Amino acid sequence: MRQPGLAAIEEVAQQRRIIGTDGAARSLAQGGASPFATALALSALTAGGAPRQGARKRAVGWLLSQQGTDGSWEPSAQLRIPAP
Repeated sequence: MRQPGLAAIEEVAQQRRIIGTDGAARSLAQGGASPFATALALSALTAGGAPRQGARKRAVGWLLSQQGTDGSWEPSAQLRIPAP
């Protein structure tokens, strides 16, 4: 059985790998860089206490570069409801 803290450390490490060198996380469903996937990975890094430099800094920079003048982002998440 894993220790609870170890699971959190492993999750932070996984999120760091998900965020690319350009700062974006890719969505398998979308097939490319995704503001939703990037924000989700960034949230996990922040909650896990990852340092502000590195992946977190790249993700913030990428999200800011993708933000529209009205403050929004292009939609990139799709809700998929499994069949009964």
